[in-house]
Amino acid sequence: MEIIKTLYVLVTPKGNLPGYALCEHCNCADNRQKVEETYSNGTSTIQQCTWRVLCALEHGAWLWTCTECGGYRSPITETKSEPVVTESWNVDGDVDVDKSLAEQMDDNLREIFG
Repeated sequence: MEIIKTLYVLVTPKGNLPGYALCEHCNCADNRQKVEETYSNGTSTIQQCTWRVLCALEHGAWLWTCTECGGYRSPITETKSEPVVTESWNVDGDVDVDKSLAEQMDDNLREIFG
């Protein structure tokens, strides 16, 4: 199974508090903040989800999962001029198609850490 991972620029509040990432799965919105991304064909404003942090040991990275729909994104630690970078990877082993990826990873972490 191939999973497409899209990395979005984070909006980080003052200090070292975590920022917000975008979710394209459910279009849920935190109306207090928006990200404005400029493309060659104009400017697009995208609303944002509320996220929680989840450690993905399989990929050696931190994933943020959307609390509304379970969609996930990897955070970028600093704001960069390029708003979107995409990549993909293959997942080995059994994947329960009735569970979201976030739920599947939560189960895997519970098995590892008890």
